[in-house]
Amino acid sequence: EITPNMLVRAVRHAIERHRLFSALRSLSLIDDLTGLYNRRGFSDLGEQYLKLARRSGRGVTMVYLDLDRFKTINDSLGHGGDRGGRKVADILRATLRRSDIIARLGGDEFGVLALEAHDESSELLVQRLRERVVDFNRSSPEPYQLSISIGMAHHDDDLRVRLEDMVAEADSAMYREKHGKRAAALRER
Repeated sequence: EITPNMLVRAVRHAIERHRLFSALRSLSLIDDLTGLYNRRGFSDLGEQYLKLARRSGRGVTMVYLDLDRFKTINDSLGHGGDRGGRKVADILRATLRRSDIIARLGGDEFGVLALEAHDESSELLVQRLRERVVDFNRSSPEPYQLSISIGMAHHDDDLRVRLEDMVAEADSAMYREKHGKRAAALRER
């Protein structure tokens, strides 16, 4: 036999337990440093995003970014590199749509999954990111300059593509850009 007080108490405990589980789940998906999604959050939400793209027949763009010289920033400024990571996160949030999935995938690596971004707008997205980094470097009082390498993968014809394949494709394109920068720097010496 249950009394009204016992019922109220049971409902309150259930609500509190639900809030706690929601908070824990959120913490398991969010990167502490940047407030962006972490790799797990990106993976979970990215799979849902791809399902949505398939159902609606819209294209998807994966952008993979790497903060250049991250180790140098960290070595010279200690946790200043953490500031660099937070600044990149701020730039991503300011540049991208709220509906895009933005994540810190590793120490200096970031990923973006953008729905309905056609090839032309994908290029514009990358251009806007680069411009925001230049603007930051011009106006920032920070003792370092940000530099990012970017790779991109776009799919609108084969929406059965897996998220990890898109990440690998964009990551590979990013490394080609990064190696191109290094080769150009060596030629300039």
